[in-house]
Amino acid sequence: MELPRGSRFSCALGQFVEVSLPRVGEAPISVSDCGNGWIDLLIRNVGKVTSALFTLKEGDNVWLRGCYGNGYPVNTLRHKPLLVVAGGTGVAPVKG
Repeated sequence: MELPRGSRFSCALGQFVEVSLPRVGEAPISVSDCGNGWIDLLIRNVGKVTSALFTLKEGDNVWLRGCYGNGYPVNTLRHKPLLVVAGGTGVAPVKG
């Protein structure tokens, strides 16, 4: 998802955002990656808000709040053996 030009939005792996759609609602969605001017979210079509997200077209607007959660200390874990077990929210928070 492309973020508005000039926005100061950054997330760490393992965090989540609240995605809001006017007149629909909001849902917590895990961040799978984040960079300069963009954010990747893995979304499963299972509810009112996520179903509405799947009907959006390029250029449509959504509201984001967050990032929430502690994230993972990725830099301290780099180049070390690591076993990751995903559960509950699934693989999205550990994908990046």
